[in-house]
Amino acid sequence: MKRQCLWLCLTALHMAANAANAASFDCAQAASKIEQQICASPRLDPLDSRMGEAFAKAKRSCPAAGVVNAQRHWLREQRNRCTDEPCLIAAYENRLEQLAQPACGLPTGVQTGACPAGREALLGAWKLVSDGGPFEEMAFTANRFDSWLHQRPELSGAQWRVSGCELHVEDANSGFDGRYTLLKMTGNRLFLRESGEREIAVYQQIKTRK
Repeated sequence: MKRQCLWLCLTALHMAANAANAASFDCAQAASKIEQQICASPRLDPLDSRMGEAFAKAKRSCPAAGVVNAQRHWLREQRNRCTDEPCLIAAYENRLEQLAQPACGLPTGVQTGACPAGREALLGAWKLVSDGGPFEEMAFTANRFDSWLHQRPELSGAQWRVSGCELHVEDANSGFDGRYTLLKMTGNRLFLRESGEREIAVYQQIKTRK
């Protein structure tokens, strides 16, 4: 009886350990080579489980939309670019460290979700420094908004206004109408997201108003 009890206890512990170390997704539904490799690896499988827990915790303690966007960027640009297990392990460990930080792995300044201090903070010229964004270069003056693409004028003399955390740019001549959420300004960097888009665009101020 004691042997049977011991065996049952050990079996239960083993099953609990396997459940705790399971990947954050259903391995039976793993479609990509990356997911299949994670499920088959005794090192990657528990890392992915930890990632699921850390991701859920980060969404509770930081702006959820920002955490989701950052996680998607990590999946696309880091994890899914790996071709071997050491690369995947390094990618997971690095991302877990980021999610464990108070900023939840978000770019500096985005984590609070605070808005810049009104339209005065935007005055000047800005250059895109992230992978993507609505404008390559843009400039705000008191009465107009201008933008450039490959150093050529794009919008010229458009109107702009700020309402709460939303930037609204419209150009009557071209019919352009753009809306952007102002996420945060820190130092000389501005973080914003175009309405309907997932990625966060980062701009660096290159010239302040005179």
